[in-house]
Amino acid sequence: MGHKTIALTGHIDLILDDKPIIYDKLRAKFIELLNVNKSIVLLIGKAEGADQIAREIAVELGITIVDLDKQLKPIQGEPSGEYYRRQGEYLVKNATMLIALWDGIFSGKLGGTSDIVKMALDASSEKTIHHLICPRESNHFPVSNFAAEIINLKSKTFNRIPFTVHYSWVQFNTSVKRKSTWWTSLVSNAIKSVQSGLFWIYLLPILLILATLGLGSWGFTIKNPCDTALNHFFNALNLITFDGSVIDGKSNLQIDISRILGLLLVLSAFIYGFYIALEKQRIKLKRRLWRKDFYLISGLTEKSIRLAKNLANHSQVVLIYKNDETSQTNSLVNNDKIITIHADSSSKRILKGAYAFDAKKTFLMDEDETQNIRTAQELDSLSKTEKKTINSLFVHVNKDENRKLLQQTLSYQTLIKSHIFNTEENTVRRLLLLYPPDRFHQNEGTETPAITCVNIIIGWEELSQQLVLAFLRQGHFTHDKKLKIIILCKDSETEHTKFLNNYPLFDATLHEFKSIKQYTWGNIELIFKELPNSSYEWLKEDNSIITSIKKQNIINLYFTFKNSIESSAILDNILPKVNTLKKTNNCNLQAFYFYNFPDKSEENQTEEHFNKKAPDVFLKCFGNYRDECSLDYLQNSNIDTLAKLINAKYSGIAIDQITLKENKTITTTAIEKAWLNCSEKDKSSSRQAADHLWVKLRLLWPLINWKFDPITFEPDGEVKNILYNKKNIQIFAEIEHRRWCAEQLLWGYSPITEDASSKAYLEMTEKWNNDKAWKKSQQAELKHIDLVPFEELTMHEIQKDIEQLLAIPEFLRNVIKP
Repeated sequence: MGHKTIALTGHIDLILDDKPIIYDKLRAKFIELLNVNKSIVLLIGKAEGADQIAREIAVELGITIVDLDKQLKPIQGEPSGEYYRRQGEYLVKNATMLIALWDGIFSGKLGGTSDIVKMALDASSEKTIHHLICPRESNHFPVSNFAAEIINLKSKTFNRIPFTVHYSWVQFNTSVKRKSTWWTSLVSNAIKSVQSGLFWIYLLPILLILATLGLGSWGFTIKNPCDTALNHFFNALNLITFDGSVIDGKSNLQIDISRILGLLLVLSAFIYGFYIALEKQRIKLKRRLWRKDFYLISGLTEKSIRLAKNLANHSQVVLIYKNDETSQTNSLVNNDKIITIHADSSSKRILKGAYAFDAKKTFLMDEDETQNIRTAQELDSLSKTEKKTINSLFVHVNKDENRKLLQQTLSYQTLIKSHIFNTEENTVRRLLLLYPPDRFHQNEGTETPAITCVNIIIGWEELSQQLVLAFLRQGHFTHDKKLKIIILCKDSETEHTKFLNNYPLFDATLHEFKSIKQYTWGNIELIFKELPNSSYEWLKEDNSIITSIKKQNIINLYFTFKNSIESSAILDNILPKVNTLKKTNNCNLQAFYFYNFPDKSEENQTEEHFNKKAPDVFLKCFGNYRDECSLDYLQNSNIDTLAKLINAKYSGIAIDQITLKENKTITTTAIEKAWLNCSEKDKSSSRQAADHLWVKLRLLWPLINWKFDPITFEPDGEVKNILYNKKNIQIFAEIEHRRWCAEQLLWGYSPITEDASSKAYLEMTEKWNNDKAWKKSQQAELKHIDLVPFEELTMHEIQKDIEQLLAIPEFLRNVIKP
């Protein structure tokens, strides 16, 4: 290959003590690029910090330097921001690759590092961006703004460790943004009008009318030159009605063509009327023709409409809906790949008529989860009478007890083809995977080490509740680290009481099982507070958000109103003050905004708006229905890959595909089969263990300064003993047990006994392990023998927690494919 032109941008105020590691990381990247290209041309300025470090490396490696200051001279009186922006435009225009030494926050500063990165993202040509995640003096807590690109949807794996680690690289390839010309737009719109039926219904009749009248008037003018223009027009008009279409005397070419066009107009009107009259028969025929090549959806909601439109990009879609929201169906009517059926999806007759067993995948997404459960049960019943098996069934169910009920009532043949899901839970899992709240590793070495992770949730809806449950299940760290959850909502006392009624085994005020509850959630505090009513109350010094922004805290703000206008109004009001406090205290703060509108460009504009309001705060929109209700995201195959491996490990299946190259296919099949045979509770348990693995990684690997082999993910030999000494193994195995206890208690399980030191407990433990019938009966009563503190477990159970900890490298090399 020839030479490669690379642009470099970065912060001036990089941390002085960290410059040696930046030098090493950047030097390694340049060598990597030189191995691919014969030579490199580096476009760079002369600023302090990033530019200075890059210049030193370029000179050392013999890389050609193009000096920006020589290419672009400053204009007299030109503001520095404008000048740096012109430099940025030059960089983006003349380089195919951009290296950014950046903290990941779009500050909106004109000509700044984030402005140049944004220019590269918006460029009309394809660019590769290499982002070195760099803290700086004004922000010690960087983030990866391209975290979503880490998920590889095709391979169902990750391209790297999914969360932010200081001085690690993230690569991002931009897409080409071609500007359409007037004629390409015209052709594109013409094709769309034909596909949508607009051309046949409106445009074609209008064109035929105009052509008939125009040619007819012309023809009659030639035939009867002495007659008036008005008579010529009405003679032409008669050709459309067929009155006077038989011409006395000699005709001419214009009149003959006009007569034929008039005939075509009448025929098109007749055919369209016939087409409308046969709508039911036509739809039925369409469904027959689509057999084996369509998706089936039940329920008419914002989410199901987004899914239908997404699936229509791949194949045909049949959507059955019971409610009378005709306004929502209007957006689907003109899509010839989507058929809507107004009927009850739980009717066997309707399901048979929709050829449900021929659908590639079936999605039950009614807002009423009872309807989803009934439809799933009807499909199961129908499969027995029809002797057919559903191909793949996705059932949207929110409540845990309803999930258990559904699983218990479905036959095995249907169950192994079913996936019971919750879009809000999926959204929360993805958000916390990419942007974790527990960023203790980022605060290592600060003057005041962070000991409290404060998660403030604004609003109390389904998504908020899933967030709280995730924190209660996942917020288990070493004992010196605390988690505080603050919910700001209306009628806070009532909502708090409702939550504790739903999860009584979390309620510390109830004396029953108090010791195991205290053991499990001793480091977690849950507080409900009243939502402020006015701008003044939001900005008061005693507001929970304001009082939490301290250097010793890690702060996460979650704006979760389903109506994003409510969140926007609050953000507009408080962001400037939040930004000032964050900058003054230089603390670890991030904000997340639930933005469910499907328009991605609007989402980007919203982020830009708030970036300008708070240039020092990382703010990210999440939960966009265009993504969350797409086929890739609903299948959840990426974030469930790790859960499947953990389940296989507990099932005794060898999972390491690196050492089992010859048996890779067999192993993968065994892993999938073990997953399909799982109960919904066991699947949920494996998901919780998988999600917490990343928490453990963030707690464990800073102990060895992230020194690991990038292929095997084994810790370096010199630090392996530090990581796996007896003390650390015990600490982190105990964390895993606390996490497991939280999961069981939230499911409603209670201890068989609280006195784990008694002889009776030891006898019951032995009976639990040897008497399967008794164990099953106890579990049916939602009781578990292992709901005791870690040190009181049997050695067999302790060893299981230790084995999962030791298997982390094995799991990682199967889910991360760099």
